[in-house]
Amino acid sequence: MAGSPTTPELVVAAACAGSLGFLAGGYKTARMLGDQIARVRPAGAGFGVNLFVPNRVPVDPGAFRAFARVIARDRQLIDLPVDGGRQVVGVCCLAFDAPRDFPPEERALLGMMAGLLGAAVDRVELSARQRAVAECLQRTLLPPVLPDLPRLVTTARYRPATVTSKVGGDWYDVIRLSDDRAVLVVGDVEGHAMESAALMGQDRTATASYATEGHRPAAVIERTGRLLARLRTDLTVTCCVVSLDTLDGTAEVALAGHPPPRVRRPDGTIGVLDAPANLPLGVCPAGVYQGREHTLEPVRC
Repeated sequence: MAGSPTTPELVVAAACAGSLGFLAGGYKTARMLGDQIARVRPAGAGFGVNLFVPNRVPVDPGAFRAFARVIARDRQLIDLPVDGGRQVVGVCCLAFDAPRDFPPEERALLGMMAGLLGAAVDRVELSARQRAVAECLQRTLLPPVLPDLPRLVTTARYRPATVTSKVGGDWYDVIRLSDDRAVLVVGDVEGHAMESAALMGQDRTATASYATEGHRPAAVIERTGRLLARLRTDLTVTCCVVSLDTLDGTAEVALAGHPPPRVRRPDGTIGVLDAPANLPLGVCPAGVYQGREHTLEPVRC
């Protein structure tokens, strides 16, 4: 019970005896409950915590009375520990209308069902842990701050396409070459897994290195593509590289299977900076990559 005088020692003893011990979380401060959890965890056994969770939704009196009539019957409840392979990850409660015996066949079936539930819960938890690691890796690889130029203010917004797919190989970068010139990069690695985030880090490092060396956008993506071809990755990588000169307004664009960039003109209209599509990175092309130069209209403040 959430308000019972359960102690950490009793929980550990119950777990060592093959049961699922529960700490009572009612009437305790968060610090006190945290200290007790820390005392139980070193035992390495699965355990639970009972808490009071007040319901802020008004209770339907009719539904409450109906539920009270159901649980007031002569029923039998069975709790099956759900084993995730290493520890107990939950409890499956089964209710029967009357007391009954369970022959060996039913016991085996219930045990198999609990095992399947445990394996499913374990896979979900493993996937959640992997996604958390991939999200951390992606945040680390993306630039925390973008550099500004005297005549260029940079900003970026990263928003996943869906709520469930928060991890992937999308990246962006701004490489400042001088007070007048910068290279803008946007790329995408196929997939939404840790491999995509790891390959994205390699792509960003390669494009930034080649751009810093002074290569033109088409040469940047060509050299990066050769590097990925040597890495023998199975993932498709697309990229857009724009070399921008803020003095004369020239923008040289090179694409590697990526959509062309858009530009907002001084009159508010939106245009596209076209360039040859070329092949994605990592695919050895028959010819060389090609770019295209544009002249942007000056903005008068």
